[in-house]
Amino acid sequence: MGNMQAESGLRSNNLQNTYEKSLGLSDEAYTKAVDDGSYTNFVKDKAGYGLVQWTFWSLKEGLLNYARSVSKSVGDWQMQVDFFLKEMAEDYPAILKVLKNATSVREASDAVLLKFERPADQGTSVQEKRAAFGQAFFDKYAAAAPAERLTSGFYRVRLTWEDAKSQKGAYRILANAKKTADANPGYFVFDPDGHPVYPVKEDNPVEEPSEPEPIAVKVPFLVRVSISDLNIRTGPGTNNAKTGKFTGKGVFTVVAVQSGQGSGSGWGKLKSGAGWISLDYCKKL
Repeated sequence: MGNMQAESGLRSNNLQNTYEKSLGLSDEAYTKAVDDGSYTNFVKDKAGYGLVQWTFWSLKEGLLNYARSVSKSVGDWQMQVDFFLKEMAEDYPAILKVLKNATSVREASDAVLLKFERPADQGTSVQEKRAAFGQAFFDKYAAAAPAERLTSGFYRVRLTWEDAKSQKGAYRILANAKKTADANPGYFVFDPDGHPVYPVKEDNPVEEPSEPEPIAVKVPFLVRVSISDLNIRTGPGTNNAKTGKFTGKGVFTVVAVQSGQGSGSGWGKLKSGAGWISLDYCKKL
């Protein structure tokens, strides 16, 4: 997930920025055109796409064929995750072994970065940044995962924790508790402390704050952009629309900084009023 965050901002319909410009298609328009068949060069166009920015023709062909085989949009995030895991199992077993047995987030992150993603810049700073993204996800989700088997206490299946009379059973093994909950719609599995652990509804693989928060930094300040295709957005976050403009390479003045989806370093508001840019791709001067 940390590598996916760096590659695509965890947006499964993300088309590589330079190709948005050259093809004249937004993420949404490109995805729709691939899905309905009006764009036929998806496999061979060399454009990075999706959560991991699949680029090589055989990988994009595999992604497209898999999407069609399960009757999903090529931009569907769950389909892409399933395809990624299928790739790991069938084509990259050595990486999958690391992912299953790694003793640190950094070890797992580096395996994906150096042996699967393989971007042009694989330096130490890139390794550290991607591992930091991964560590944030690990801290948020892994520690909260319920144990498959309890050594003390019970998983209880009830309508609500307070309604003890509704209880359908108490189990040490989580899988057994889940089966009972599945057989009784409306029931939940609660851990020994009364916290619901199943089913947990989650519409998006990563929760993002609904409102960006100001970041306490001294403004204005200058940043250098070294890529030609840095998107300018209407607000701080990848959940805000692109203006259709790029900064180009150069030095720019930032007059405000806020947190937002898709950037670990925050978003900077341009003095020109053109919009907001991700500070992940900027060097502060």
